[in-house]
Amino acid sequence: MTSRDEEPVVDVMDSVCAAVIDKWSHLLPSSERAALQNVDLQWLSERSSSVWTSGVIDDNSNKGNATTTTSSSFDVWSACLCSFLEKDRVTSRCLSATANAWTIVFTRLNSLYIVVEPTYV
Repeated sequence: MTSRDEEPVVDVMDSVCAAVIDKWSHLLPSSERAALQNVDLQWLSERSSSVWTSGVIDDNSNKGNATTTTSSSFDVWSACLCSFLEKDRVTSRCLSATANAWTIVFTRLNSLYIVVEPTYV
């Protein structure tokens, strides 16, 4: 397959966006889950609420009070972005883009290696 025959990365991401969001929707509060209709890549890119970016969870759906808690271990928005790299998504359907991006990713990972503790992975 040549690069001319491959789908553009943005088209692949847009086509799998609903499946990606569905995979992580259980971690969102009910108010956000209610908005999960007709989602696409633009809709996902516009998510800036703290429930998407910093793990703030609205406990209102589970209790009678309106408290919020922070789950510091999970960032739903980042998890969605990483899910685009799963098998049969961008890395399998956009081989040229993946190959061209790898040198940049590899260089960045090497520069971050001294900062990241590899035993936690």
